[in-house]
Amino acid sequence: MQFLYLLAFWVLLPLGASASLFGDDCPTAPITAGNVTFTTAFTGTDKFSQTLLNAVRNAKTSIKVITHNFYSKDLSLALHEMARQGKQVEIILDRKTNENGYSELGFLQLMSHNPHYVKDKEAQLQDYIIIDDNILILGTIAAIHDADDEAKSSAGIVIIGNAPELAKKYVANFQSLWDNSEGFKELKEQKNKK
Repeated sequence: MQFLYLLAFWVLLPLGASASLFGDDCPTAPITAGNVTFTTAFTGTDKFSQTLLNAVRNAKTSIKVITHNFYSKDLSLALHEMARQGKQVEIILDRKTNENGYSELGFLQLMSHNPHYVKDKEAQLQDYIIIDDNILILGTIAAIHDADDEAKSSAGIVIIGNAPELAKKYVANFQSLWDNSEGFKELKEQKNKK
């Protein structure tokens, strides 16, 4: 079934669909294949950040984020707001990339979040968001810092909705990494003890 979803995406993507599953100001409607919806957004041609943030802000129960680079101040604020509303927010970041001081790790920690890193992985290179264990956002999810950065960058996402079997695979992947992770807060405490 996963193969059919991906095949439909790669066949339909060149048709030029670019829309948001979430929000009224999307330029066109999502692509559908059966019950599955595919929504794309690219920097420079679409409302990339708005599409991503609208999807996150429409979460009903949970948001799981896994990304290599986390530079997006807007996404940090949206995740913080979702957590304040009582939604479960879990974040896994690459350890080396996010310890260098260039990411939003410090801001996330300041906002009482404790992003995790996978303990036994040298590098964490996956980039996706799972919303309500049902909606997937794949692509460059957290590397765009702000609107100025978006104008100078090339990035894209695809939002896949109504694909429960595919979503289950991503949820299982995320959970296996989360179960083998620890928070950056604990890492900092360990370093301070040395």
